[in-house]
Parts: sequence; C-alpha cells; structure tokens
Amino acid sequence: MSTITLKNNIVAKEQVKKTIKDRIKNYFVSNQESFYFGLCALSGRLPDFEVVRAFRTK
Repeated sequence: MSTITLKNNIVAKEQVKKTIKDRIKNYFVSNQESFYFGLCALSGRLPDFEVVRAFRTK
C-alpha cells in the first residue's frame, strides 16, 4: 500500500469516529429531558419546578 492510501484510510476512519460521536451526542442532547425525568422516577425524587420549566422552554 502506498502512503497516500494509508493516509486516506486514516482520515476516513477519523471522520467515521467523529460522525458516530456526533450522532451519540445529538441523541443524548435531544433526549435529555427523558433521561432526566427517568432518573428522577427511578430515584423517587420529584424534580424542581424551575428545572421542569427550563426543559419546557427549550
């Protein structure tokens, strides 16, 4: 293999990693409210009214 091919393969792998990381980050950001309220439900605590209002205004 030539060095150009190896370099292109490395760049392609890095782009795939970034894409996967971005997709995971976007998933958690878009479902942040569900995760938070799920954790509150599991712990048996009620979230603060201010927190609920902050989620609703997004």
